[in-house]
Amino acid sequence: MIVGTNLFAIPFSAGGLYSTVEDLYRWDRALYTEKLVSKKSLDQMFEPYRDGYGFGWKILREFQRKVLTYAARVNGFSASIRRYPDDDACVIVLSNLENIDAQKISHDLGAILFDVPYGSPMDRHAMP
Repeated sequence: MIVGTNLFAIPFSAGGLYSTVEDLYRWDRALYTEKLVSKKSLDQMFEPYRDGYGFGWKILREFQRKVLTYAARVNGFSASIRRYPDDDACVIVLSNLENIDAQKISHDLGAILFDVPYGSPMDRHAMP
């Protein structure tokens, strides 16, 4: 029993997951096939049902392209994946810092990928 701790602040399942960019890229590649799930399930997964969401994926248009995206933050981690299925492209950002905006980084990397202007990070200057 944990005493004096808000149990809802402890990321049980999410904190128990482990992946790498390479693993997530393999998963992305598999989503172009029927190795994991049927075509019907894939179509349902990537079809917007409510507020632009499919089965866990936010479905948008950016850079005049369809993008499927998922981003999350949990104690100690942040992550973002952007899939551009019509371009067979994927951007994955994983961070071991929860205050890193992985979603903005993945968006900006997508802009670089498609040669679209993006907001560059602030210039930093050494203080005297």
